Amino acid sequence: MINGRKENGVWVAHFAPNPYTDLPLILNATNRKRIVKLFPDCEGYIARLENIPVRLTKERTRDVNDGGECWGLRISKLPAAEASSQQQTPAQKKVVSEDKVDTVVAWAKKKGFGFDKVAEMYDFESDTVRDAIADALNTVEDMPE
Repeated sequence: MINGRKENGVWVAHFAPNPYTDLPLILNATNRKRIVKLFPDCEGYIARLENIPVRLTKERTRDVNDGGECWGLRISKLPAAEASSQQQTPAQKKVVSEDKVDTVVAWAKKKGFGFDKVAEMYDFESDTVRDAIADALNTVEDMPE
């Protein structure tokens, strides 16, 4: 069912869980051709493909209703970046030095973060810095009731 109508012979792409959408994408002829060009191993049978990375772009297309132009969602001609290579290089934590202790403590208190949350986000220059931040954030007067 597409927009309340029963359609036959429709190609549908389902996305892995992502922060952008949970809706499927109906593949038109242009998007199907681009997938075949990106993945020639399928030999033109895109039903053979599973879990393929694609890059989506916004392009000017022909409007099917009035023949004018509109914006459409397209499979990009460029291959998608490999998700596994992005996940292998985690972002490095910033290192808190002695001169930044007061700044980090004030920021953490303003955000309502405890020491555990700060330790997830930052590395510490020394044990002295770690202890100073821990003492400042774990005082009894700062604890919520």
